[in-house]
Amino acid sequence: MNNPFFNSGAQRPAMDPQAVSAVKGMIDNLKSVQNPDAVINMLAGKNPLLGNVMRMLQGRDPKQVFFAECQRQGIDPNEIIRMLK
Repeated sequence: MNNPFFNSGAQRPAMDPQAVSAVKGMIDNLKSVQNPDAVINMLAGKNPLLGNVMRMLQGRDPKQVFFAECQRQGIDPNEIIRMLK
């Protein structure tokens, strides 16, 4: 599956600034709600990309899945984390 957060074509994947901005906005919005799980489930039903992420998790720890996927794609997970802060 093509990763929407990275542009392809370069030897090393490059972060898509629009994707980073969208994720930052989602994180900020989730910080202000009382039931973030309900919001995520609602968004997953409306956004196919988020729905794909939810299916990829399949009840597993999101942090572990994130680090495993970064390793699989040769990406430094800390670089992504820094960009989202």
